[in-house]
Amino acid sequence: MRKVIALVIMSAMLLCAVSAEGQIRVTVMPEWFFITNVSGTSVEGSMGETKVYTGIEGANYFGENGGFGIEYGFSAMFPVNMWAEGTVIKADTFSNAGAALNIGAAYRHEFNNLLGLSAGLGVRFNIDSTMDTVAGENAIGPVFLMFDIYGRASVDVTIINHLRFNAGLFLGGPLFSVNLGADYDVSYSGLYLSPYVGVSYVY
Repeated sequence: MRKVIALVIMSAMLLCAVSAEGQIRVTVMPEWFFITNVSGTSVEGSMGETKVYTGIEGANYFGENGGFGIEYGFSAMFPVNMWAEGTVIKADTFSNAGAALNIGAAYRHEFNNLLGLSAGLGVRFNIDSTMDTVAGENAIGPVFLMFDIYGRASVDVTIINHLRFNAGLFLGGPLFSVNLGADYDVSYSGLYLSPYVGVSYVY
């Protein structure tokens, strides 16, 4: 596993070195996770989590005005609440923060000097705490390493030279999870829905 991760990182660094255009973006992204299945059992009614991600992301494209490339990023995750059947449980946001790392394929099309469209498809590795609705308010359940697949698209507006404003939508869902902190297995499936805004520096 370590060799695979090292190979992915080295390949990404090589691709970045030969790219024609790059960008670094600071983003803020609220996320709603609509849970449809818990440990193989379908969820009846509404159940989900609300989180906020903020982080630094990058992309490198192989054309002078975009084209295909790669994207990558690191984010801090702050849980807000969990809801189930009309009951909302607030999270202790800062003491239960998590983190996420993503990497994927990217594409950008530039319509003119002002407006562009970018998209991405990839995987996200998410260190996540799921709230324990049985224990009560501010209680956090087991810690998971979650492997997600995602797709995203955004509109990019050039503010001034080398500076862009980004607004888009991130969609995804968990592929599988690894339980890190409990003596029982719990798995989740569902849909992530995440609008986001960001500011990018282009180099």
